[in-house]
Amino acid sequence: RLGRPDVCLAILERGRASCPRRGSVRLQHAAGSVEAELGRFAEAERSFTRGLKVAPRGHRVRSFLHSGLGGLAARRKDADAARDHFRTAVGGNPRHAQGWTAWAAAEEA
Repeated sequence: RLGRPDVCLAILERGRASCPRRGSVRLQHAAGSVEAELGRFAEAERSFTRGLKVAPRGHRVRSFLHSGLGGLAARRKDADAARDHFRTAVGGNPRHAQGWTAWAAAEEA
């Protein structure tokens, strides 16, 4: 890690511009994760939501995006929205360990 989150986001933005459709799903998730880490919660929510708009139905990548949105909702103390996103994440991909652990951590906090 080089400690340059703004450079990281600029690179991800270039990638998103280069892959405007389905290829951008993982880039949207990566950007949302970095934005959330930086406390840019509205931007993170936009990135995760954009990813869901282009992610194929039934694809396991949707579980990662819903987990991200669940984490954001938990930070806002919106327990219902957080649980809905986490349920959707693990419901669509029961083997999504990150989703299960994020949901458990949100319930603990």
